[in-house]
Amino acid sequence: MAAETWESSIAITRVQKNLIVTMQPDLDSRQFHQLSERLGEQVEKEKTLAVILDFSTVDLLSFTEFERIRSLLLSLNLLGSEVAIASLCTTIVVYLAEAEVVPSEIHFFISLDDAIKFFVKR
Repeated sequence: MAAETWESSIAITRVQKNLIVTMQPDLDSRQFHQLSERLGEQVEKEKTLAVILDFSTVDLLSFTEFERIRSLLLSLNLLGSEVAIASLCTTIVVYLAEAEVVPSEIHFFISLDDAIKFFVKR
């Protein structure tokens, strides 16, 4: 498992042909845009099987932030990777369920371990 820290707060870890991105609660628009570009390049170049966003450090998520994340994941899916979100806190899960904004292309997992097991077995 190789980890690289990028922009000092964004950790991207490769597990076999999967990328795990540790999301941070203080990610600004510029950092998010850079992350999006970086992930798109990696997925295209390295034929990544899945991209998993780990939200274990995030307690709040606005609708606008979720829309950016959803767009990022859908673009990575169009580039050929499966996409997933892991470790959402209960508050965010309830908010997303009530807003009915969860696309079927995105896999959701209770824990990062569950997500890794799912994609590594494929």
